[in-house]
Amino acid sequence: MDKQKQEIVKKEENKLAFQRDFSDSVMNSIAKYTEEGRLKLPKGYSAENALKSAWLILQNTKDKNGVPALQVCKENPSSIANALLEMVIMGLNPAKSQCYFIVYGKTLSMMPSYFGRITALKRIEGIEGINAQVIYEGDDIDYDMNSDGSISNIEHHQEFQNIKEDKILGGYCVIKYKGQEYGTIATMEQIQEAWKMSKMAKDKKEFKSEFVKR
Repeated sequence: MDKQKQEIVKKEENKLAFQRDFSDSVMNSIAKYTEEGRLKLPKGYSAENALKSAWLILQNTKDKNGVPALQVCKENPSSIANALLEMVIMGLNPAKSQCYFIVYGKTLSMMPSYFGRITALKRIEGIEGINAQVIYEGDDIDYDMNSDGSISNIEHHQEFQNIKEDKILGGYCVIKYKGQEYGTIATMEQIQEAWKMSKMAKDKKEFKSEFVKR
């Protein structure tokens, strides 16, 4: 075997060892939490499959400068383990678009997607339905304001041509819990103020409608 092939083989072996170390670390933590009764994984959820999917996705995840995420975050390995652990604890799988990974500096973070949050919330006993929507300029919306500040009986009419990322007026979410509806509504200005408190401000500008729902 020539020197170049040996280097390729060694590189792949190191990559696999790196992956095994973190996968084993996460699985050991999960086993410990489960044994102690601090964690109960959702029925039908495979932590092992989710970790495999996460590693495949991380191979192609890069930071804002185009540098591979795993290369950047090797200097902060605990952030990789924590991101993977948080994913498993929430019972999410990136292969199902339930979460994604973002690099901040040299730190890896796991972010639940809108679908991931819905999945996690629906596992709560008593939750019967969740509906989050974006309000665009030109939409007609009507609702009842309850004495506790929540909203209900939302009527939202939207034309297809209204759906434009630069024409978002706000958003709302309604959760049906044990037969009752609990909702909240916010203007785009209120949402942007909340965004300012987060380190993900840039991502929120790029994926506006996704983050409005969240």
